[in-house]
Amino acid sequence: MYDYGQGGFKVDMLVDLGLCPDVRHVRISSLTQLSPLLERLEMRMRLLGYSRKDTFAAMLALVEVATNAIRHGNRLDPTKQVLISYVMGPDEILIEVEDEGEGFDPNCVADPLTGDNVGGVRRHDPTYLARQILARGHRFEI
Repeated sequence: MYDYGQGGFKVDMLVDLGLCPDVRHVRISSLTQLSPLLERLEMRMRLLGYSRKDTFAAMLALVEVATNAIRHGNRLDPTKQVLISYVMGPDEILIEVEDEGEGFDPNCVADPLTGDNVGGVRRHDPTYLARQILARGHRFEI
């Protein structure tokens, strides 16, 4: 469950309490199934007036995290699914991605831009990308 902290997000609380009727759930088991969802989310963000920058950031973060969930969480097992839940409002978007893998603590993933990791295998790290998008004022829950 998300730690709301000071001045938390109203949508988060409604979703966690099961009181938000606008939450959508999509289950996918392959990357090809992600495209229709991305198109739908992008169109909805445009209709709600989100900037191209915000739309691009949300789509990039979702692609990276969903790809990681399918490849590493579910280990490309077609019998396992990734659940993508989302709710959008005019001021905020909450997207949650859950796979059937063992899980990990994203805070324990090494920063790909420091020390021995620079230029290494971890350079294309979806959790790093998602955190960078968050650090720039976008909200994305992993």
